[in-house]
Amino acid sequence: MAEPKDLVLPLLREIQADLAAFRKETGERLSRLETGQRNIRSALGGERVRELESHK
Repeated sequence: MAEPKDLVLPLLREIQADLAAFRKETGERLSRLETGQRNIRSALGGERVRELESHK
């Protein structure tokens, strides 16, 4: 069996790889959320314009 001190660096490398994958996935999810939020705001803005035009 390997000594604990010999396991530290491989474990840290594995954690680093997992964190990189997590950051990438989180960034992609955040990007999709931001896109959806922009779409909703644009849609709401368009509805407001139509409401204002219909009240003229």
